[in-house]
Amino acid sequence: MRILKVDALGHFDERGKRSSIYSLDFQPQGNRLATGGHDSNVKLWDATKLLQGGEASKDALLATLGNHNKSVNVVRWSVDGQFLASGSDDLFILIYRYTPGAISNTAFGMNSSSSSSSSSSSSSGSSGNGGNKESWTRVATLQGHTMDVLDVDWSPRNYLASASIDNKVLIWDCRAIGTPGAPAIMTPMRRLEGHSNYVKGVSFDPMGRFAHTHAHIYIYMYICIYLFIYLFIHLFIYLFILLVYVFICSFYVFMYSFVYMFLETCY
Repeated sequence: MRILKVDALGHFDERGKRSSIYSLDFQPQGNRLATGGHDSNVKLWDATKLLQGGEASKDALLATLGNHNKSVNVVRWSVDGQFLASGSDDLFILIYRYTPGAISNTAFGMNSSSSSSSSSSSSSGSSGNGGNKESWTRVATLQGHTMDVLDVDWSPRNYLASASIDNKVLIWDCRAIGTPGAPAIMTPMRRLEGHSNYVKGVSFDPMGRFAHTHAHIYIYMYICIYLFIYLFIHLFIYLFILLVYVFICSFYVFMYSFVYMFLETCY
């Protein structure tokens, strides 16, 4: 295994300052790397050039997708690598697809003002965040969560599961996405409300038959630790009292036996 630190890979704001990257995912059967970050953008990179390093890595950025207006928490490729899903603090899940066509020099989805500022900052920086080399289209917007989207995952049959701070897991039927007549705005086919706290992760099994979720359980962990310590302390106190009681009883029995034997010898 080889570990590489690629300086050219990053998200940058209008002043050229590096923003946090919250998620990344390699494209199955492809050479693209998708990243999502605090700057509300999804970026697509040529993984082959990133691995080459040097000057080649500075030209690795393929496209910037600026359709979200808040932090992007998760990016996930579909199993066949044709679609890319992104979940954000803006409550939406967006689905993208590669569509050869006109290439834009600014982030896809940005308005003119934000695009111009982003373009100027990208061109002035040394990170390689230049113009787009590929054209990507948002083919669907998934609406259903009422709070930040934290995680998404694809099943092999193109169902999508999403997890959110709203304590819900939503299941989406994405089999028709990208086909003629498919809706651009979608609602979930199923709502799973078994959790009572933040749902922080969701994952399908390789066959796509089951979905596993995990929630924010720190508060329950603290309660369990507190109860364990409370019970341990009280158990220790009770055992100590029991040992003292046994010692005192044994001492009285010993003294009684000693006095009795002493009196027997005297008389």
